Amino acid sequence: MQSRSSNNPGQSSQEDEQIDEATSTTDAENTGIVENESSENANPEERNESGELQSPYLSRCHVRNYSGTKILMTEDPRFKALDELLPSGRTVSEEVISAIAGYYLLGLSDLHHMDIRGIASSGTLFVSDEGRAKLAYSIPSSQLEEYLRAKEMIVYSKAPEEIEGQGELKSDVWSLGITLMELAEGKNPFEMCTKETYQYRLKKGDPPSLLSEKWSAAFVDFVSKCLVKDVKERWDMKQLMRHPFVERAIQSIQGGSFSAALAMLHVPVKYNQMVAETLHKQDCLACVVLNDSDDDSFFYEGIVAKPCSELVMLSKDGVTIANTETHELLRVDDEDVNGIEHAQVLDLSDDGERWEGDVKDGKPFGWGVLYDSEGEKKYEGFRMGEMNVCYGKSYYSDIQKVEYEGMIYRGKRWGRGVQYDRNGRVIREGEWFCGAYDRKVKVQITEEHQSFHSLVTELVVSKGCCNEERWKALDLSFVTNLERLEVGDECFAHVEDIRMVGLKHLQKVKIGEKCACSDKTRRKMNPNSRFIVNDCATLTELDIGARSFSDYVFCSIQNVPSLETIRIGSVEDRSYSFMFSSLELKNLPKLATVEIGKFAFYQCVSVLFESCFLCDV
Repeated sequence: MQSRSSNNPGQSSQEDEQIDEATSTTDAENTGIVENESSENANPEERNESGELQSPYLSRCHVRNYSGTKILMTEDPRFKALDELLPSGRTVSEEVISAIAGYYLLGLSDLHHMDIRGIASSGTLFVSDEGRAKLAYSIPSSQLEEYLRAKEMIVYSKAPEEIEGQGELKSDVWSLGITLMELAEGKNPFEMCTKETYQYRLKKGDPPSLLSEKWSAAFVDFVSKCLVKDVKERWDMKQLMRHPFVERAIQSIQGGSFSAALAMLHVPVKYNQMVAETLHKQDCLACVVLNDSDDDSFFYEGIVAKPCSELVMLSKDGVTIANTETHELLRVDDEDVNGIEHAQVLDLSDDGERWEGDVKDGKPFGWGVLYDSEGEKKYEGFRMGEMNVCYGKSYYSDIQKVEYEGMIYRGKRWGRGVQYDRNGRVIREGEWFCGAYDRKVKVQITEEHQSFHSLVTELVVSKGCCNEERWKALDLSFVTNLERLEVGDECFAHVEDIRMVGLKHLQKVKIGEKCACSDKTRRKMNPNSRFIVNDCATLTELDIGARSFSDYVFCSIQNVPSLETIRIGSVEDRSYSFMFSSLELKNLPKLATVEIGKFAFYQCVSVLFESCFLCDV
């Protein structure tokens, strides 16, 4: 479950792009949503002067187009949609689900009070970093429905009566039950169904249910009250709000309390934003590895040197920031660095080892000097507990000469550093990784090995790799030394955002066939998708195979002064690459050849060539 929300007041309504008519018709037929009373019919006394509905649990939203991607905007950027906070397949605890259900019910109840249908979906509940939530609505309501249809977020959440065109207010209750099951199980109970199978199960099959072995009796019962096929027997909002599973959560919300559990949903998002901002800043040296974790996600591991004497240490657990000039720890995850005591002497063992410097909670925590049992200097730099971090010097303690000086990640030499022999001569100087100076500059990604570091010069992705759902985006902008990228056929099936920005050494990009394409039928667009190549000074050739990026909607190549050739698909065969995509080519002064295969950009609505030298198209 992933999307993007943004607050861009400068974006005008004229920038909105219409989804292709044929595609929209197909999606509408698939969802079968029946629109009830629209927001325009709300009671006048329930609106403010701007026409917005008056409720602390509702937020008016707008669909806008930003850089080729449709986004859902609310009035407060602190609120983010659940599907943005929870990547596809991620589950949450019952405590979180109870709070989420409470906010859904309060928002839907206020809409139903005005005889307005709502939409219960992970894309319509917006959560703040304080732990509050609001249900999104739009004027007209069809605007929000079309957005969710295009993202295929409400295809399998309609109630049985809606198939017959008999949707009503209690149809929202069914959608709520399906959404809560998605949050609990990480998937929609109908997601593997065809349209025909789905409709058959709604008409003839039993309603989906939660397993009592995995979930509390209260949660199982609450969902069962939502997923009653007979709409007359299905509980309404008032009944559900008194259910034991949500009663306390609703009382807490109405009493003005915030949910700490909901606020925690923002933590990984904030971490990822900070990591992205750090890695993509100019003049930073990033020595990091993109690793996969046990929870089927990715994290950056390593250290980044900023030009302001700050070092940023990135790990799965959080972010640590230190200043090498002032010898200060500026941030350690979410710990309070103000509690650090300076100029302390701390005995570390009965043998006489000691630490002189910054201390917190009876342990080394910051800059200081580590002495061995003989009283000789062993290390000087940043240290937390028993681990050297960020930056420091290690010594030949018997002769008190520096053995290594440089960047350190969790006790390992990592980043820029210098190693000396016992006479003070330089042995090695440069970038280190994982404690070793030697590193591979060519990395091949396979099914077994899917991690790579930021100083790679040649990256090769083997055929059929990286098709897991965790691969939602591929931003190579942190691989600053990259010279060549080669991707085999049928890779990155679920990737919807590919970026290569500011890669000064990149010379050649070759992407195989059927890459970055989740819809193999080529019938639907992905409104979140975009392919961006910007500010790559030495790139001369871009080659993309047939049927790759077939559901993408945005392709932009800008400020690539050395680019001579662009090939997309095959002119000899049907290609279907970038079927629905707009195309922007800007500031390409050496561009001589553009080859576009048959049916590539077939339903393209916008093409821009600006400051391009073209001899052959």
